[in-house]
Amino acid sequence: MGPSHLLGKMERSGLALVHLEHLTTMEAHEVWDKEPDFTSWLASEGLDSLGKTLGLDLTDAQVEVNVGPFSADLVCVDRSEKAHPVKVVIENQYNKADHKHLGQVLTYAAWLDRDRSDHDVKHIVWIAEVFDDQHRYALDWLNQVTSDDVWAFGVELRLYSINGNGPALEFNLVSKPDGWRGGGIGDPGDKYREFWRQVNERLTKVRRPKPQSAKFMFFGSTKSDQVKLRGSFTKQKIEVALITKDENAFKFAKMLEKDKDAIEDTIGERLTWRFRNDGSQNVISHQRVEVDPEDTGQWSNLSEWFGTYLERFHEAFWERVQLLDPKDFQPEDSDGTVDDPDD
Repeated sequence: MGPSHLLGKMERSGLALVHLEHLTTMEAHEVWDKEPDFTSWLASEGLDSLGKTLGLDLTDAQVEVNVGPFSADLVCVDRSEKAHPVKVVIENQYNKADHKHLGQVLTYAAWLDRDRSDHDVKHIVWIAEVFDDQHRYALDWLNQVTSDDVWAFGVELRLYSINGNGPALEFNLVSKPDGWRGGGIGDPGDKYREFWRQVNERLTKVRRPKPQSAKFMFFGSTKSDQVKLRGSFTKQKIEVALITKDENAFKFAKMLEKDKDAIEDTIGERLTWRFRNDGSQNVISHQRVEVDPEDTGQWSNLSEWFGTYLERFHEAFWERVQLLDPKDFQPEDSDGTVDDPDD
């Protein structure tokens, strides 16, 4: 029998009549002898509870997934954004968080993301019984320096015995990304959801996705998910962008650049063209700076801005995108390299 769950913190659960002396902590090995036993339980019984803690819709769990000579504890799919499901790599360990397991979850995620025949790996989850400040800050730092759609979570596994019964389990979130979609009333994610709802009201030609409680939204994709139209709303700036990704990312971006003048004439603005000839995503964007997502007084104006430029991007790019064929790409230089404007 698996443990029952404490889906919220004890002080919010209405269990005020439980005396503290009757609440005792347990260690994971007292419930599951070995870590693989916990992994199997998590995949079969605990995935829904973990997903509720993270604010993700976790499905399709696979345990001990091959990563060359290694194996990832658990790989599943987050279907929170129905149009863009992504893979989640989960690494769990007993006792205190350590460097080894941080390295493992990053290695597994990077390697599994190489297979673009399936969903991209966008989220990592590291579960341990205790996190120190150094490892929690490491995850916070990852969330700050990675792209908006890459999320890292740190989760403490806590087990209790109540009045000698149990065990009862709690997932305690110790590190989460900015714009986290989980949480309750007053969570910043609720504001993002409302903002994207207002943007949708202004769209007539562009697909209206279900508003998400994240600081970015995808408004359509094509070419087997290799080209996407994205809006993002972060501290200090908002941006509309066409994203090209996967093995043809660079080729598609450079082919579109051949029509740069006509594209910019349609949009009515000079765009930023950021290229990466290394298999990572390329970005063609227009942005507005000095904005504050917390200032709801700006929302009417900003949602109008988003609606206007999302529609212009759609008009300028979408027919051109349908005609893209990587076989038509011709490198500009004999060595196949192109200067990066960010350098």
